[in-house]
Amino acid sequence: MRPFQITRQQLLRSARPASLQPLSVGRSLRSFASSPALAKFKKNDPNAYACYVVSDDKYVFNSGSQNNEFEDKCVEACKGGATIVQLRLKNVNTRTYCDTFRSLRAKLTKSGFEHIPVVIDDRIDVALACNADGAHVGDGDMDPAVARKLLGPDKILGVSTYGSKEIAQSVLGGGTNKDQKNIADYVAGGGVFSSTTKKYVTKGVAHLHEFKQSVGAHVPVVAIGGLSAETAEEVAFVGADGVACVSAIFENDVNHVKKSTETIKKNVERGVKMRELYGKTFLKSTLSKLILENEFANINQSTGRFKMATGETLANAVADVRRAKPLVQCMTNFVSMDIMANVLIAASCSPAMVHTIEEAREFSNIASAVSINPGTLDKFWVESFIDVAEHCSSTEKVWVLDPVGNGATAYRSGVFTELLKKKPTVIRGNPGEIAVCAKQMGVEIVSGKGMTGGSKVFYCDYSILILVPISLCRVRVS
Repeated sequence: MRPFQITRQQLLRSARPASLQPLSVGRSLRSFASSPALAKFKKNDPNAYACYVVSDDKYVFNSGSQNNEFEDKCVEACKGGATIVQLRLKNVNTRTYCDTFRSLRAKLTKSGFEHIPVVIDDRIDVALACNADGAHVGDGDMDPAVARKLLGPDKILGVSTYGSKEIAQSVLGGGTNKDQKNIADYVAGGGVFSSTTKKYVTKGVAHLHEFKQSVGAHVPVVAIGGLSAETAEEVAFVGADGVACVSAIFENDVNHVKKSTETIKKNVERGVKMRELYGKTFLKSTLSKLILENEFANINQSTGRFKMATGETLANAVADVRRAKPLVQCMTNFVSMDIMANVLIAASCSPAMVHTIEEAREFSNIASAVSINPGTLDKFWVESFIDVAEHCSSTEKVWVLDPVGNGATAYRSGVFTELLKKKPTVIRGNPGEIAVCAKQMGVEIVSGKGMTGGSKVFYCDYSILILVPISLCRVRVS
């Protein structure tokens, strides 16, 4: 007895609502292979997924009946720049799923957004029965290879990878080979942050960089999991080509959805632009040579790609510093001399408080690195600061600038303007100090409310700008 098998054509016929006229096999394949959205949507273009709107049962239904605002919010999101919509319903029957899709599709088409694709989460049968523009599958759903066979080559197919490079490679065939035929058109990484709509182990932002590098620049990567306008730029800068948003869209009043979507998309595009800029310029800079020559730098020397920082890499870096026992020349103020000396000694470094102009430049030749903290200013110290900074820059000696109180007075601002011209390797400061430095360096400052804590690092041609904490501003190259 032969094992039970079902063909794609049989599945299409069985999923067809009774109200539809019978379709011949040939006609069904043609009609289910195309739609106005698919005709315009570039499903293999990473930019096509910049703003990915995802629904959830609680936003679609109120007390068991459809929420009239849901479709209006989808329309407003499209007005704000949403590029694709996913209908995700976990607690409805097949008929309700199909009816909800058809109603949403009709609403978008009537509103002038027939070119925006709508894909179905999980349910390939629903996607086929409704002639949706594609589907998205994840863990526990239909095997992606089977889903692709049933959907055909033209429909959009996305796959959740949960940040796993192995899952991504299994649905991408050739991996970084852009000429290889892939099962999936895009892959989702995450969840990045915790979410109110789904439970999972969060991956954080850092994994997206290595994940994007592993799948290749040509493969669209969509970040998902607790994302918002405030985090969109950061995840795009790290590696995502688009962000999937649920509550960031639907928690808004319908009158505010358009603006929220506009902000999300703008921040994604800005993050991607910055990522591309740094990718093209970073390895050409003085800083890149310094980092590549550093044996414990967290960078792949053959590709120039940053590795994802982990507790292990941090521990290894600390161990390397302790083995090297570097000599650090400290040109700092009297208040911090003792503190800095004790911290460096605890890290197995050798601190040297050498700042007088008669010996500071000469001493910098034997120092492993130089730290300049002009908290206390007088004309003799300033002359020595600038002299040593210029020497370090010309000899490619690593030096760190702590711009204490930058902007407080005209004299102090002038001193830091001159020091910044000497191209410090690292600039470390609080948000206000970094903001003034950035303006002096010709770097644009973007204010950001609601940003959460922690440190953040930015690369600006020749310097690393370390912002601690990241609470008042963001820095980017204009």
